Amino acid sequence: MNNYRSLSDKRNASWIMQGFALLFVIFAFTYLLTSGNDVVAAVSAIVYAKTALFLLSIHWIVALALTLCFWLIQPLVRTLYRAKVNRIVVTYIPAFIVMFVFMVIGRKQINNPHVLLWLGASVLILDFVLLWIYIFVRSLRKIDPRHYSTTGIYHYLPWVIVNIFSFAALTFAVVLGISACSSVSFWKYHSEDTSVKAIVDSVKNIPHENKSDVADLEKTIAFNTRLSAQHKLGDSLFCFVQKFKSTGLGHKDTYSSATKDSITYDYHLAGLLLDRNLKAFYEDLKHYHEFHTDSFPAHYTEAFIMYKYLNPKLHLKIRNPYFNLRFKRYLKYGKHPKSQKFEFGKTFWWYYEHQK
Repeated sequence: MNNYRSLSDKRNASWIMQGFALLFVIFAFTYLLTSGNDVVAAVSAIVYAKTALFLLSIHWIVALALTLCFWLIQPLVRTLYRAKVNRIVVTYIPAFIVMFVFMVIGRKQINNPHVLLWLGASVLILDFVLLWIYIFVRSLRKIDPRHYSTTGIYHYLPWVIVNIFSFAALTFAVVLGISACSSVSFWKYHSEDTSVKAIVDSVKNIPHENKSDVADLEKTIAFNTRLSAQHKLGDSLFCFVQKFKSTGLGHKDTYSSATKDSITYDYHLAGLLLDRNLKAFYEDLKHYHEFHTDSFPAHYTEAFIMYKYLNPKLHLKIRNPYFNLRFKRYLKYGKHPKSQKFEFGKTFWWYYEHQK
């Protein structure tokens, strides 16, 4: 809004720019919540898993935050470009490009939590870079050109160097913080376990002449057998589609009160989970520490919480705030099964309620 002929022209230009800003915010926010909801759900899941801040994991809040980050690009570009109202549309092109790139990469890497974390952070870093450039350029514009003839631009070189090093230090701090956040989380996604990934890939690559339920059953048995060999049935059983209930274990349940073998016990509990027999699971889970010294695996905890939820009169206290909070979030997804499946598709909760 530079060099307008009158105060009225300046006011009208301001209204036009605000109108365009409102239209962009409405469009981007609506788009993210509708067509781009899958990416928003993914980013929301990552934010929740990495920070445990429930408020920041609500979809519309994440969508609004992303919208504001995309919009902030425009006023910074407009100021740097010194664009008047007749070129206002041109200044929105970078914002649309960034949003387009964000959605394309987000959909291609939707199952990669680390890439999604860095993708969201990159938008913040871009805004930060543009804001620093904006402040830097505004400061340079205040330098009196008359001094150039006597002192030259080298007179301001120390000031420029100090700002560049300050910017580099801040950028390094941001990147370091994000790296720490990506390597340490309150919960490790099942899909991030490289050994489980390897098992899934190897089972999917088992050759078969045709696609049939028999072939799928063989792959399911192969997955569960290899998972059991690594003692991960309780943590990663639902990382593979389980369509055959306890038959998919390929193991006869020989558990009894006299059993002393932990593998037999784990197969027994896995079979109860796959058959959705929560009452028997709850009774037999009481013997867990007779076979193991560690805490309950993820799926056992999920089943325990589900049983308590279905039987509210039981006087049970589940002393696991993280899983309790996750289950509350799972319940909030009731009307959004697609988003629910993205975040909870590899949990017992999803299997219990949705797997056919």
